[in-house]
Amino acid sequence: MELKVFKNGTKEIKKLKCKKTKSGKYRSWSLYLCFCGEQFERRRDKVKDTSSCGCKSGNKCHGLSGKKIYRIWVGIKRRCFDCNQICYNRYKDLGMEDEWVNNPVSFIDYVSNLENFDENNIGIGANNISLDRIDSEKGYFKGNLRWATRIVQARNQRLPKNNTSGYLGVSSLVNGKFSANISINYKNTNIGVFNTPEEAYEARQKYIKENNLEYYN
Repeated sequence: MELKVFKNGTKEIKKLKCKKTKSGKYRSWSLYLCFCGEQFERRRDKVKDTSSCGCKSGNKCHGLSGKKIYRIWVGIKRRCFDCNQICYNRYKDLGMEDEWVNNPVSFIDYVSNLENFDENNIGIGANNISLDRIDSEKGYFKGNLRWATRIVQARNQRLPKNNTSGYLGVSSLVNGKFSANISINYKNTNIGVFNTPEEAYEARQKYIKENNLEYYN
C-alpha cells in the first residue's frame, strides 16, 4: 500500500503494526507527519484530508499556545496547501519557504526579528500590524515579508482583474488617456490625467515619494 499525502499537507510516513480495538478487531495504524511538523500516530481509516495532530483544532501548539504569530503560520499553511480553503486558488502557486512548511519555530524566529514586529499590536485595525508580502506576486519567502499596517497593505495589492492599464493605480479612460489615483487613509486622490499609462504611473510614483507615504508601490 502506498503512503498517503493529504490535501492539507499532512503525510503518512510509516505503517505501524495493527492494533486491537475494544471490539476485538484489528485495525491498521500509521505514523504521520502533520502539516505543522509534529508527528502523530492514528488509525489509517480515521485520517482524512483535514486531519492534523490536534493543532488545527487548537488542542496542540507545541509550546506556542496563545501566540498570534503561530496562528499566522497555520493560516499561511492552509491558504497555500489546503484545497478546501476558499482562498486556496489565490495562494496555491505562491508557496512558502521549504524550511517553514513543517517548522513553525523556524518561521517564528524569522518573522519575529523583522522590523516593526510587536505581537501585542498584531490585529485587524487600520493601525494594527499584520504580516505582509512586499511583492504581492510572490509567496511567503525570506526577503519578501514585513510587518505593516492595513493602510500600507492596501497600497500593495495585486492588479485588479479589470485593470487594463497594466499598472497599479492607473486606469484607462474612455478618451484614450490614463488617470493616476491613490487611496490614502481610505480616501481616493486623483493625481492627474496623462497620455500614456507609463506617464501616469511615473506621476503616481513621484507623488508617493514627495508625500513621504509609507510604501512606494
